[in-house]
Amino acid sequence: MNIKIILNSDTPVYKQIVNFVKRSVASGELKNDEKLPSARDLSKQLLINPNTILKAYNELETENIVYNKKGLGTFINSKPSRLKSSEKNKIINEIIEHLIVESVSLGISSEELKKIIDKKIDSFSQLTARNSNAE
Repeated sequence: MNIKIILNSDTPVYKQIVNFVKRSVASGELKNDEKLPSARDLSKQLLINPNTILKAYNELETENIVYNKKGLGTFINSKPSRLKSSEKNKIINEIIEHLIVESVSLGISSEELKKIIDKKIDSFSQLTARNSNAE
């Protein structure tokens, strides 16, 4: 796993790890039942406290993105989320609201934002299709 952490980012380090794992699962880079590095190994790689890794792994487990096998480690769980549709919509709406607020603060017009989103969706769809064909 090749995670890049930005230490002086507004996003906490543990959240950067959570976001990286989520993106990697969504894109197919991390597969179902794939083992994640131990907290100790990843903390050495990233030069951060192992408790930060554990916090990220705990959040991922709470969100059903990973599961833990006692004594064996943490593994990817790519089974569909058990969240209700209303809960999923609430989460997505919060993310979209944050995106819009950030875009406005950066002076990005709604048309420009739509183009950026469409471009990202297209590139993400291509990456996901490539990863599915590689299997």
